[in-house]
Amino acid sequence: MKRNEGGAEDASPFFLMEYSMKRVIVLMMFLFLVSVTSLVGSLGVDVRYDGYYSNNIFFNASGVTDYVSGLSLALDYTVRNFSLFSDFSASIFRDNSDFNSFKIEPGIEYLKYLKGRNYLYITAGYTVLGYRELFTDFNYHGPFGEVGLKYYIGASFLVKGGYSFQQRNYPNFSSFDFNNHTLFLEANRFLKSNTTLRLKAGLNFRHYPHISGDNGEAVEESVLFQGPGGGKGPGKQPEPVPPVEPEIATMSIPNVFASFRVAQGFGTNVGLVGELELRKNFQGLQDAGQLIENSYVIYPYNDDYLWDGQRYSIYFNAIPAGEVTLNTSLSFYNKNYQGIYIMDAEGVVVEPYLQRRDRMVQVEVKVSRQFKQFNLYISGLMRDNRSNDEYFIYKLWSVSTGIDFLF
Repeated sequence: MKRNEGGAEDASPFFLMEYSMKRVIVLMMFLFLVSVTSLVGSLGVDVRYDGYYSNNIFFNASGVTDYVSGLSLALDYTVRNFSLFSDFSASIFRDNSDFNSFKIEPGIEYLKYLKGRNYLYITAGYTVLGYRELFTDFNYHGPFGEVGLKYYIGASFLVKGGYSFQQRNYPNFSSFDFNNHTLFLEANRFLKSNTTLRLKAGLNFRHYPHISGDNGEAVEESVLFQGPGGGKGPGKQPEPVPPVEPEIATMSIPNVFASFRVAQGFGTNVGLVGELELRKNFQGLQDAGQLIENSYVIYPYNDDYLWDGQRYSIYFNAIPAGEVTLNTSLSFYNKNYQGIYIMDAEGVVVEPYLQRRDRMVQVEVKVSRQFKQFNLYISGLMRDNRSNDEYFIYKLWSVSTGIDFLF
């Protein structure tokens, strides 16, 4: 298979599948009925436009340029400790309209204030995303949930903890299905010198419940997502010993992560932050041969569940005037991809087998201005990615702007 351009992770169809749409409609009707029976709450409306231009929208050597517009509407109805929300969003590509998308996400959140500044929150919802006709193989739907606690131990010590869950079901190809689990614990110490120390650790766990080779014919030109956009259609992954795979297989990818952050404030308007993050995978994609051979998506290479290595970041934040905020960051990444091997231009693994390794430098600058009923921002991103796989040697820059109306 040849390496191909890919679509954005949040890409979804204008023509949602009947099964998924029925489930969403039922849930939205339930949320609406609950809200209209309690007229003592408040309704929030958030309308947002985001647009960005990039000279490399797929984050790879293809160097495809485009302008992408994002439109979203968020409704939030709050009554006592409960909030009912429903988010609608669409992504529109100017030159690559096959990746145009639509997303619906209704849900409910419970917020319980404890003694002092402490609170407990629980969120549950349902997501429906999918592509237009050309990429309906990647339509998905599924529930998500999160529970978290923020608790102060004295005035200078804050502890946070939480668990999140996400399930994705792909009706056209069930081998795409996966569950994500994340568990974390965070400790913050506030010093009199206006310094904050933060230590965070946790576990990411992804599980593919039923990888099968009997889901129909393979897609000859499959798309393998590369983060926020782009990827490659891989060839067969190497196996140390020719495997005898069952008709139905499962695969789990656990990794642990830890980060340490030091934040120093200079007065009330300037802050400097340094952060180190470490990730370690206990299992890579070595056992994903059956998925890849059948052109199924290993999704995506560079998200939190599939890479290990280190990240070094420096942040500078300031409020130079009034309601204007400046945020800048400089990050260095060392990323290792277990079970992902270097391929040639045709998507065939190159011998001797070498696992992919990336070294990336990224710079971001964002200026935002808050007004009474809306927020405005403009931002820039520059990235230089070096890899032992030539397909992922690239440079990119992008400019983004957006406006957010709050009613």
